[in-house]
Amino acid sequence: MIKDPEAHVMGQFLGSDQGPTVVFISGIHGNEPAGVMALEEVCREIREAEIIPKGSFYALKGNLQALKQGKRFIDEDLNRIWHKERIEGLPSKKDLNNEEREMQSLLMIINTILKESPPPFYFIDLHSTSGDSHPFITINDALINRNFARQFQLPIILGIEEYLAGPLLNYLNLEGWLSLGLEVGQHDAPVSVKNAISLIWVTLVFTGLLKASECPGYEGHRSRIKEAAGGLHGFYEIFYRERISTGDQFKMVPGYRNFDPVPARTLVAARNGQEITTKQDGILFMPLYQAQGEDGYFLVRDIPAWILRLSVLTRKIRSKGVLAMLPGIEVSEQDHEDLYVTARTFRWLGKPVFHLLGYRCTVLENGNYRLTNREFRAKSRAYHGTPWRNGQFA
Repeated sequence: MIKDPEAHVMGQFLGSDQGPTVVFISGIHGNEPAGVMALEEVCREIREAEIIPKGSFYALKGNLQALKQGKRFIDEDLNRIWHKERIEGLPSKKDLNNEEREMQSLLMIINTILKESPPPFYFIDLHSTSGDSHPFITINDALINRNFARQFQLPIILGIEEYLAGPLLNYLNLEGWLSLGLEVGQHDAPVSVKNAISLIWVTLVFTGLLKASECPGYEGHRSRIKEAAGGLHGFYEIFYRERISTGDQFKMVPGYRNFDPVPARTLVAARNGQEITTKQDGILFMPLYQAQGEDGYFLVRDIPAWILRLSVLTRKIRSKGVLAMLPGIEVSEQDHEDLYVTARTFRWLGKPVFHLLGYRCTVLENGNYRLTNREFRAKSRAYHGTPWRNGQFA
């Protein structure tokens, strides 16, 4: 059992049989209480019904101080600081800010779980949005994440790791474990808590922690999720981010919902009194209707099914060695799974080629690119034999 004087652990249920370890995190952002409320309810039901899982289930609460104040964060965004170098520097830093202290506490809990509980591990981060939204899933683009996310029959967003630096799930995914973000709806909407409750229960079934017959109202939870999706499903890819800089006065045009189609030249927002219009057709994603945040909105587009199928085949190619032979590409000395690519070579080959091969791209300060491939890190064998690998629930 984890000893947690800071009360990050809302519940821990350790079954008697060998099984998966499922970790839910909620409230990484303090103005997103729906996930916290949903986990509290599910934990209560498990205790009252005396349900014994086949494996281990942990329910964690994220930014405690920000949750108390109902703010996204206190000093900085807790979901943007999970960088390896920063984590390694925590023990030697004298004065930690609020989010660094929260990260340190959460990291101790996560490391204890990884040490004391058996694989396979599932890390699920519960979030909500400032604007009205259907539930959806965000994942780092690894095939184990894709295949598990498909079970929910919700819209699945790829590519967010190219635009956001330092999320918790990115840190965990780079360690090789399956991780995904479940976005349950608008922050304060009562239906968001209901959506989250349903998503938690079906996750416990999908992972094999519970049988469907052991889950209270399982079919009703599945029906709620399908209805909440509003007919949206499949894979989408982010191709544009409207970044907000420090000091900007940003305001979205009222009334937009997540996944609203927006043609080119549509007025969507204003920054410092200047109108912002879309430069090309797209689907509006996560429009910002709150004071704190660095992302005004994103644009996404559908990913054709044939592209997804082709990418499964191309990722079986150990492409790193071939790519490293090309001019303008070299293997990282710090992490041999990463590549550095000059801007010229990147433009010549094109981002879609790297995506097909499993690489996601981050722009460096010098204008060149760092490419990270999560397939090389994924501990896929740990998930062999799990029920979802055969599409049992899709």
